[in-house]
Amino acid sequence: ALAVDTQVKRGAQRLGLTHADDPDRIDADLNSIIPSKRWTKATHLFILHGRKTCKAVNPDCEHCPIQAYSIYYKEVFSKKKRR
Repeated sequence: ALAVDTQVKRGAQRLGLTHADDPDRIDADLNSIIPSKRWTKATHLFILHGRKTCKAVNPDCEHCPIQAYSIYYKEVFSKKKRR
C-alpha cells in the first residue's frame, strides 16, 4: 500500500489519478495503476513533488516537470494565468 498523506492526496487528485478524498480509496485507486514493486518509490516521489513543486498554496505549475499530465494545470492554473 502507498502511504497516503496530504502530498500524495493532492498530487494524485491534481494529476487526475483519483477523485476520492478518503485515503483508503485513494490508496485503492493508485494501487490499481501503480505496480506493487513501485509503491514505496511512488509514495516518495509524490511527497517530494508536493514539497518542492505542487504545493497546496501557490503551486509552481509553470516549472512543473509533469505539467503535461496535470489536470490541475490544464483546468485551473492555465485559466488563472489567462486572466
